[in-house]
Order: sequence, then C-alpha cells, then structure tokens
Amino acid sequence: MTGLLIRARKYVWHLSGLILLCLVSASTVHAAESSASQVNAFFLQSIPKRYHDIEILFQRLKSGGANTVIARPLKKNGTINAAVLTNLTFISHMAGLQIYVVLPTRFDRCVLETHPAWEEIRYDLESGTLQRTGLLNLANPRVVAHLVKRFREVAAFSVDGILLDEDFGYESTEGMSAPLLREYTRLYGSPFSARKVFAKTSPAITDSDIKDFDKSFWQWSELKKDAMVTAAQEIGKACRAVQGDIKFGIPLHVPGGETPQQALARFAYDMKAFRNLAIDFYWFELRSAESDGQEGRSYKKNLEHFSRMVKSATTMQSDPAKMIIAIPATHSRKVLPLFEIEDTTALAKQAGETTGIAYIVEQAAVPPPALTNKLFKLQ
Repeated sequence: MTGLLIRARKYVWHLSGLILLCLVSASTVHAAESSASQVNAFFLQSIPKRYHDIEILFQRLKSGGANTVIARPLKKNGTINAAVLTNLTFISHMAGLQIYVVLPTRFDRCVLETHPAWEEIRYDLESGTLQRTGLLNLANPRVVAHLVKRFREVAAFSVDGILLDEDFGYESTEGMSAPLLREYTRLYGSPFSARKVFAKTSPAITDSDIKDFDKSFWQWSELKKDAMVTAAQEIGKACRAVQGDIKFGIPLHVPGGETPQQALARFAYDMKAFRNLAIDFYWFELRSAESDGQEGRSYKKNLEHFSRMVKSATTMQSDPAKMIIAIPATHSRKVLPLFEIEDTTALAKQAGETTGIAYIVEQAAVPPPALTNKLFKLQ
C-alpha cells in the first residue's frame, strides 16, 4: 500500500509539472505574439464546428505566416457563442496566435425583442415618414450599459482584441429616437425638424446636399457623434478593466468619409474625437464588386475602387500601424486567383508598411501558405 501511495504521489507531481510547463509555454508564446505590433491576420467568415477541425485550421493559418486570427463567434441570432469563443481563445493561444473578435454594437435582434423602446428611428427621405431601423440607439444610456456588460463578459474570455463591427455608425437620416430628440430640444430650445432639414435632399445624399445642410443638421449630427464617442469610450474602458492590455478597435466607413464634414454627415464620425480615446485599431474591408452590388464591374475597375478606398482611409487615419485592412481571399468557398490576392495586397500596402493585413477566408478555402507567407513578409 505504501509503495502505491509513493508512486501515486510521484505521478501527481509529474502530471502537475507537465501542466505547469504547458501553461508557462502557452503564456510565453502568447506574450511573444502580443509584443508584435503589426497585424498579419486571417479573418474567418466561418468557424469549424468540431474542436479538432479548429485545431487543424489554426495550424494551417499559423503556417501561412499569420500572428492573429479574427472571427465573429456569434450564433445565428447574433448572440455570443460562448462555447465557440472558449475554443477559439484556447486553440489560438496554444498555436501561438492572437485572437481578435468582431462584435456588433447596434445590431441585436434578441435585445430589441425584449426592449423595443431601445430601437433607433430614421427619417425616410422618399416618404417623409419615420421608420424603424432594426438597430439599437446608442444615445440611450441603458443601451450603452447593456453593451458595456456584454463586452466585459467577452473580454473575460482572455481574447487579445475586440473590434466593433461595421454597424457602429449612424447614417445621415438616423437619430430620430426620443432620447436624442429630447436632448436636442433641451440644448437648443426648439425641436429638431427632419422634414425641414431634408426638404430639398435627394434620396441618395450627395456631397452637394451635405454642403447645403443648415446649422440644425450639424447640431443634430454632433449629438449622434457624442453618443458614439461615449459608447466607444465606455466599452473600451470596460474591456480594459478586465484585461489591461487588450486591443480595442472601431470600423472606418470608407469611402464617403474622406473629409471631416462628410464623415460627420454620413456616419456621425469625428476622427479627432476618436483619436482622443485609447483606440488601438481602425479597420475596414475592401469589398469586392459583388458585395458592393456592382456585379459585372471589370477587374481593373475593381482595383481602382479598392485604391480609392485605401486613399480614403489614409485621409481619415494617417497612422498605418493603427489600421487593419481586410482583403478578400475567397469567394463562394473557393480561393480567389492568386494574382488578384497579390494585386489587392499591393494596393492595401499603399497605406503604409506597418498596415495590418487580414485575409478574409472560409474554413474550406485558405490561400496556399507559401503565398501568404510571402505577402506577410513583404509588409
């Protein structure tokens, strides 16, 4: 019996040592990757269901030269998939990769089902009526409190970075919900009149329309901008309260926001205000012709479109080290022609040598490791 106890103790100590060694090794790799400032990433459009398949995929991404994986670990209803997020975080760190998650801020059907009063309202230019948007109103303090709680929970999964999804932004005619309109009346002494402001505006708001907007439009847009800045600040603060070194990013809306006036009018964006916050990354996707609704666009025209997007982004954000450009690498579960990926990458690099690159891929369609290794190293 004594011999069995001694062997049992030796086994426990041996097992404990192995576990400790694994934890130390993982944390060392994680720390080493965290020190890398340039993002070389794959942006997953789909995530394998089985644990083992995620392991295989991440090993392949690592062999392709990546130091980061970006993903949306969401269920079909838009809520966080905790089981998937747990697997992504653990497997990525064991593979020596960082994991950034992209999360919605305003698009949340489940929340709107239980809190319909939290929905944002917009003014419809064609009918002159108020209509629902299906999006949350960031000017509502309860919405911000909900988001803070949600993002804090995600940060607790030890993810390396959190990026706000592209729903973070107000379109020109959004912002007709009661909380924001009450604040407008309180500040300026009279109610905001969308009918008056947009009386002569074309359905597709042009740069000429923007120049003709009156003072009340810009005061209203400033309130929307303030709501976005407050939301970003509170979310970022909550994430860093859980993890002090977590990276935090927001989307760039390009093109259409090249000048401060256009950005404020079209998206309630104020880059100067965001620069005063601790924003690590600004990200955007180079959308292909099909996703832009312009099917049939020639390859040359598509590249010209991508080039304009990159130039627009550099106008808004001049520091390439703070930019992540998502580049299409697959379409309909097939890898795009390799020359297209190379050409698009060359355009993205016009933003600067330290620009982060994220190749948009599906689990069953990943470019050859030799290609992405070469492209990442050329940055």
